Amino acid sequence: MQDRGTGIETGLARRGLDRALAAAAGSVDGITRTAARTRGRRTTLTAHAALGDPAEQRTAVRAAATARLTELRTARPQRLRIRITTDREN
Repeated sequence: MQDRGTGIETGLARRGLDRALAAAAGSVDGITRTAARTRGRRTTLTAHAALGDPAEQRTAVRAAATARLTELRTARPQRLRIRITTDREN
């Protein structure tokens, strides 16, 4: 992460990034469980949608995670992969 005003750089562990993005995804209405895994510049977010349309949930989760990445000001862009799971009825 880099502070644009002073040029000071700080580090963020992958685990910290995963937790921050999972928390952002978990703040979306209808999402009950989240998990994140970062490898290199790609983060895979898995979120369980208890209610609603999975396509809409995917869009909302991506927006929340992107907003969090913007707040973190990572030095290099992070690519997001969003997976939405739902309960399946037999």
